Amino acid sequence: MSDPHSVILLPPTKGRPVRRRIVFPWKRVRSFLPIAAALALGWTIGFFQGSHQRSDPTPPVLEAEASASVPDTGALPASAPNLPEVERLPLVAKKDEVTAPVPAPVTPPSPPAKRVSAPQPKTLAPVAALPAPSVPLNGTIRIDSQPEQAQVYAAEKLLGVTPLVLDNLPAGTHTFRVEKERHTRKTVDARLKAGGQVDLSVELQYDPEPRTGGPFTNGQEVRMRWIPSLRGWAASVETTQAVYEAITHEDPSENKGPELPVTNVTWAAALKFCELLTIAERGLGFLPEGYAYTLPSDEEWSLLAAGTSLAQAVTNKDGLRQQPATVGSLAANALGLHDIRGNVWEWCRDSYTAEVHRREQVENGTGDRARINQRYKVLRGGSWTRSLETNLALGYRLAADANGHSDYETGFRVVLLPEP
Repeated sequence: MSDPHSVILLPPTKGRPVRRRIVFPWKRVRSFLPIAAALALGWTIGFFQGSHQRSDPTPPVLEAEASASVPDTGALPASAPNLPEVERLPLVAKKDEVTAPVPAPVTPPSPPAKRVSAPQPKTLAPVAALPAPSVPLNGTIRIDSQPEQAQVYAAEKLLGVTPLVLDNLPAGTHTFRVEKERHTRKTVDARLKAGGQVDLSVELQYDPEPRTGGPFTNGQEVRMRWIPSLRGWAASVETTQAVYEAITHEDPSENKGPELPVTNVTWAAALKFCELLTIAERGLGFLPEGYAYTLPSDEEWSLLAAGTSLAQAVTNKDGLRQQPATVGSLAANALGLHDIRGNVWEWCRDSYTAEVHRREQVENGTGDRARINQRYKVLRGGSWTRSLETNLALGYRLAADANGHSDYETGFRVVLLPEP
């Protein structure tokens, strides 16, 4: 039976075209089909493997390890599980045909993969909380004055003298009173911010007149203490021989010493000294208007000495003495007064009247009623020569002749009070 695909070539005939029989080499072409199929399969695997490598998000280190573990057998690599299966055609050699060996699929060599470690998330070490910057809440105020050495008060409390630096003050408005003897006082405000500093400069005007409500030093350098209950001042010490001589130009004392209390002074001589001191102080401008120096009354002296103990008194109670002590040698009492008890008897301006005698009895004194007389004046406090408790008692009064009594244990203390 002839091949249906063959072409029959007939000998040329007269009047007809000659057809030649041409046989197509199908058998030879078929022998190359397995080779072509293998090449196409290899190309297809390489194509899909390359596209898979471009789209696979797996880190390069994992891909390199996977490809190294699969033997090159021409089968699909395990790293491409989603590729469509390609049916391998059986290579069957037919009779009289030459079977060519089928080459294994060629996989292009991959470049050596660099071993790249997968990025690891950074673990930040715990950071200790930083302390908030400290802002100083308190500030500083510096106070200067002209002239210097002025006293600075806040709420009636003495803070010091200028120049003065006040540290660690809270923020806000602070009020200060600046004063100096014989100068007008001034009140100043300072607005202080948190952690800030304020500098105050205060100029005080000279004014010799004493200000009520505070102590001052008079023209004879005697410290005068303000006594609220008297609405006036009292000398902090007994009148010394130096001051007495500066005013009267004489010193009647038996035991001499400029800082010892003046003695051998009569009541009249003591009052005369007060008159002369008032004139001298007014001439210096050191007296407030309407004030004058004088002796304290019996009742006023009781106010000055209230609460003073014998431990603050110079007496013979604990041992014999040869003379009075320097004024101010012992501690002051609550009012700032020294030697209000002991050292020397102090003249009062009152006569020894029935009223004074009655007060003496109330205060447990042992006065002499027979001495009630306008001519006798009151002496208070005891002296350095006394040792008996009765003579040293706060309530005891000694009545003495105003013009005739003067001895080595009698002196006085001045007060500055409104004139009657």
